[in-house]
Parts: sequence; structure tokens; C-alpha cells
Amino acid sequence: MNIRIGTRASRLAVWQAEHVASALRTVLPTVDIELVKMTTRGDKILDRTLSKVGGKGLFVQELEDALLEKQVDLIVHSAKDLPTERPDALRVAAFMKRADPRDVLLGLSVADLNTPGIRVGTSSLRRASQLKKQYPHIEIVSIRGNVETRIGKIQEDIVDGVVLAKAGLDRLALLQQWIDKAKYHIFSPEELLPAVAQGILAIECRCDEREVADILGQLDHAETRYIALAERSFLRAVEGSCQIPVAGFAQYVDGRLTLKACLGHPERSTLITGEADDVKTHAERLGIQVATDILGRGGRELLDTL
Repeated sequence: MNIRIGTRASRLAVWQAEHVASALRTVLPTVDIELVKMTTRGDKILDRTLSKVGGKGLFVQELEDALLEKQVDLIVHSAKDLPTERPDALRVAAFMKRADPRDVLLGLSVADLNTPGIRVGTSSLRRASQLKKQYPHIEIVSIRGNVETRIGKIQEDIVDGVVLAKAGLDRLALLQQWIDKAKYHIFSPEELLPAVAQGILAIECRCDEREVADILGQLDHAETRYIALAERSFLRAVEGSCQIPVAGFAQYVDGRLTLKACLGHPERSTLITGEADDVKTHAERLGIQVATDILGRGGRELLDTL
């Protein structure tokens, strides 16, 4: 059997596609796999923030077009980049086991964030709003590009530190050098709520390709799928996008699925946080419950001002 995997061309995206390829070979040893690398609009437009050029969906469109046109058989996404509204002809056949969902500060210790005027690089409104809420004297500098490019902004003295997803740093083995320098901080979810589905790989295929979907089903991690469904249903319910600061983090506590989430405003210090729990099979209902609570406590008014 031949399978063509569509992926973005960045080093992290290729690592993720190769990780999926390796997993496929464990369940189908005779499979012949080809990686088809693509450059998306999100990879090309680096001089503006995502909130101003169309959001994270810019990293997805070209991949999905290739899938719909049968140029590839499946595509691999960082699930946090995947819009909640999907084309009818496509389905997410697998959510792979979640990697570490936390965010990491590189180039600075957490104590440095109390220094007035310290420059922190991120293009994420979610990260910026939560950090400014806790450390109002820092300066947020918008930076775009792949992981290595953003880290390079420290060496170029454009920023003093950057905030990145730990999962990506782990996958590219880029964290240890900063640990050795004691110039890092791993934020707990209580300090900095992660992006919805951060650390999760999503594999998408065509709905009419039953054989491919059945194979991918063997890579699906059930516990992670419930986590993704809870977080993504929250995002869908608040109509979240890159234009607003929104975060959501689900985890299992004493056998129940707990979701903590927040909604903010890109130009205000307001952050509205909500939390609830339910059985895992009600994951999507849980996301809607938390969204309804947050929207009812001022979230709707925040969105109406955008």
C-alpha cells in the first residue's frame, strides 16, 4: 500500500509527519510512505501577526486543498492550528497521544519578567494577554516564523526572550541548551493556560477513504481525543480565532475530565476564566458548558466590542 502524507515544509512539521509515518509502519509494516512538503500562506506571510492576516487557518488551506484534490492521502497538523469548522468531505481520523502541552520561556528566567521594559517575543494574543496580566511592565514584541527563527530573535537582540510550545522544543531537541544556561522557565497551566489542543497531532483524511481512515484509527489515542473534543468545542462555542486571546486546557482528574479556559480582549487587561468537569464521554458538552459560563459572565460583551 502507498500513502502520501501532506505536510508543511518546516523542520518541526516534517518531524511531525515523519513521526506519523513511523507510527503507520508499526501497524502496517509493508506500507510505502511518501512525504509531500508544501509551503502555506501562513509560512509565507511573516511581516504581520496572524490576527491581521487570517489566523491559524492559513497553515491549513493548501494542505486541505491538496487532500481534497487527491494529491495526498492524509495530512498532518499541529491540532492547535486546525480550525474548528472542517470541510464536509474531510475528517480528523486520529488525534495522537498528547505531548507536553505547556509553554516555555527561553532566554530569561521567570524572575526577569519583573524587570520593567523586558522584551518578550510572541505573536500569540493568548500568550501576550496572560503575560501582560501578570507582568504589566513587560514589552510584548510580535515575532513570526518557525521555531528556529523565533529563537534567533534573541541572538539578534530583537527580544530578550521568547515564549514557545514545549512540545515543539522537545521534538526538535532545542530546550536543553537553555536549561544548561538556566535561562528558561516552563510555565505550568496555572501560570499560563495553553492553546487549545497544544501538543496534539491531528491526522486528517478524506471521508470517502474508508481504508485509510481505518488504518489511522489505530493511531487514535482515545484519552487525547476526548481532551481535544472538549477544548475544541469550547473554542467553537466562543467562536475563537487568532483575533482574540483564548485558551483551553483539559486534563483527567480523579477519573473525570476537567476543562479550564479563558477568554480575553486583544487591547484590554480583562481575562474571564471558567472551569468545569464531566465524564469524558461528555467532552463536547463540557466545552460548551465552560464557554456558556464565560460568555455569560462578560465574555459576550468582550466579543461584541471587536
